[in-house]
Amino acid sequence: MKFFPLSIILLFFSCIQIVQADVKNIKICTPVWEYYTQKDGTGLYHDLWRLIFQSAGITLDIKYAPFKRCANAVNEKKSADYDVLTAGYSSTGTITPKWHIGVDLLSVAYTKNSVDKWTDSSLLENKRVSWLRGYDFDTYGIVPKSVKRQELNQIKSGIKKLASGRTDFLIDYDKAILKIIKEEELGDKVDIFSNVLKGPKYYMIFADTPKGKALAKIWDDGMEQLNKSGKLQAMYKAAEDPAY
Repeated sequence: MKFFPLSIILLFFSCIQIVQADVKNIKICTPVWEYYTQKDGTGLYHDLWRLIFQSAGITLDIKYAPFKRCANAVNEKKSADYDVLTAGYSSTGTITPKWHIGVDLLSVAYTKNSVDKWTDSSLLENKRVSWLRGYDFDTYGIVPKSVKRQELNQIKSGIKKLASGRTDFLIDYDKAILKIIKEEELGDKVDIFSNVLKGPKYYMIFADTPKGKALAKIWDDGMEQLNKSGKLQAMYKAAEDPAY
């Protein structure tokens, strides 16, 4: 076993403290999600960031971009374009904090009268199934690997594909699907099985850098304080989000 001098160990921990103390801003890459990360600064996740980071004197630098672009930017730690992806599954090459930001509870939209009832995810086997680009539901076991994956840039285009019979199912979150069905007046053509697919927890995914490590620690400390105070549960309840 190799031992290190006490002076080196102390220097290592002092460097971590300096990095954490020197964190002045956080560069967040996120898609625009209604009720969570709206461009006007409203939404549950914006509220969390203000409470945890901004109240600690850290400036929020938010870039809105498609999910896959954000994920690639955070995973490419050499570029250091962003410090964190808003919501992703735990993966190698990045830092996953202790406290999650959400739990996947997904709804399945389908062409009206094409399905009698929901049984389980086996209903999707060998079917054309659409979801937003980068979500990788088939990779994480949320849907069978045999699905014929059709990636979307926007949920709206997927709803229209359902209405015209160009896809069999669409997976996303209940509020988002119902809102578009209503806006596009497609309630006579598209129906929905609400909250039938449960996936894993998802997290703020931090870049594997010294700054990313410091920010992940600040996130965990802040979430723990919100949890102890009861404010975390109140915020998620107000947003009708079952993650807490």
